[in-house]
Amino acid sequence: MKKLLMVVVIIGLAVFMASHAFCEEKKEPACDYGYGYHMMDGQGYGMGGGHMMGQGYKPRALRSMKPEQREKWQKMRAAHMMDTMDLRMKLAAQRVELRTLWAQPEMDKDRINKLSDEVAMLQAELLKKRNQHLLQCRQKFGDHGWDCPGGW
Repeated sequence: MKKLLMVVVIIGLAVFMASHAFCEEKKEPACDYGYGYHMMDGQGYGMGGGHMMGQGYKPRALRSMKPEQREKWQKMRAAHMMDTMDLRMKLAAQRVELRTLWAQPEMDKDRINKLSDEVAMLQAELLKKRNQHLLQCRQKFGDHGWDCPGGW
């Protein structure tokens, strides 16, 4: 009897542990999947398209879009990301340089101030481009969900 019980428990554990391998992944964007209620795996409150903790990178409006509209949005998003790539690369490089300057025992205050100003200017420029992109999305696809698409 003990052997039978042990076999049943082992088979049950094996099936339980392998069950995630047989789950079908949703193919539509912004499916609200991620660490949700009480940090458990599954759907949660307000978790966007990301599969980690946080909002994800897809606006809520994608859920109500037709496939053709999603395709157009993805093309617009890709074009926006390409347009801002140089700015984002400069911003990342200057942030790393600024962090490096702060880590030095002898701080160069003038260089830190100059880099801080440059980082602020790049952030402002990226924000302007992001707002322009969101306005275009809102005009083209409607008035919902464009307030938090994530990223620049």
